[in-house]
Amino acid sequence: MIKRKLITSHKTETLFLFRPIKSETYSLTNCVAICLHNNRLEKIENGSSSGLVYLRILILSGTNTNSLTQINSGMWVGLMSSLKILGLSGNQINRVDKRTWGGLSSLIELNLDSNRLKHIQNESFQNLYNLQVLILSENKLKIIHSGISCIWEGLHRLEKLNLSYNDRLRLLNKSFEYLSALEMLILTGSKLKVIYPEMWTGLSNLKRLDLDECRIREIQDRSFDYLGRLQEINLDDNVIKQVSGATFRPLGSLLKLYLAGNKKIIIHNDSFEALHLLQKIDLDSIKLPEIDRRLFVNNIELKVEFKGFPRLSR
Repeated sequence: MIKRKLITSHKTETLFLFRPIKSETYSLTNCVAICLHNNRLEKIENGSSSGLVYLRILILSGTNTNSLTQINSGMWVGLMSSLKILGLSGNQINRVDKRTWGGLSSLIELNLDSNRLKHIQNESFQNLYNLQVLILSENKLKIIHSGISCIWEGLHRLEKLNLSYNDRLRLLNKSFEYLSALEMLILTGSKLKVIYPEMWTGLSNLKRLDLDECRIREIQDRSFDYLGRLQEINLDDNVIKQVSGATFRPLGSLLKLYLAGNKKIIIHNDSFEALHLLQKIDLDSIKLPEIDRRLFVNNIELKVEFKGFPRLSR
């Protein structure tokens, strides 16, 4: 791989990567990666990518001021069979629909972090059937709809979904129903408040769930019934009132549990009795006078973390 950094300043960095070729002449035709970090692009003309037949990575991260506001299928002409990674973070994109991606069927990662998306039309990602990673963090998303036609239709290979810090986000029943291959779901900072079972319908392969900083105050019994393969759950820095055996009973595969920062939580003695595979639990900054050793009786090798935590009772 031949690197050519063409433009560098404290504000903008442009990096071109070319295929190894015998000739000393490098042209965009041979480019495999273009990274335009902190750019001030406001518009990309249709057909601009025509001829970039070897391009695999395209990063167009903006500055959140003078940045892209709209994208359309004409931008991707010539990239449909080659592009694998598309980064559009830090722009001002406020709308996407199923015509936006213009048949980028080879795409495996799409980053739309820190844009201004409030609503994503149903079937918007329908043609991205090879997509494995979708990043939608720090937007203004409000509702994830469910039903026969939904946002996630066609994303049968998606493994990682990041929806963190969409602080107005509301999840409806079966919001993730079509994401049967999903292994990681990040909802950090989403202000969910109450967790209930129907939120997770269809996520039978999920292995990691991040629900930290979500202002969760209540976890209904058996809320994780659909998550039998979950290995890690992060519930740090919420305001959870209590957990019991019914809270985590369906999570027989759980390896790591994070509850730090839930300062007034009540932990019942049967809370972890079904978690026979649990290897680590973080209880830092929980204000309890003591915690009964019986909580951990089934987990002899369990690593319990609690910096400054009160003593364990006998």
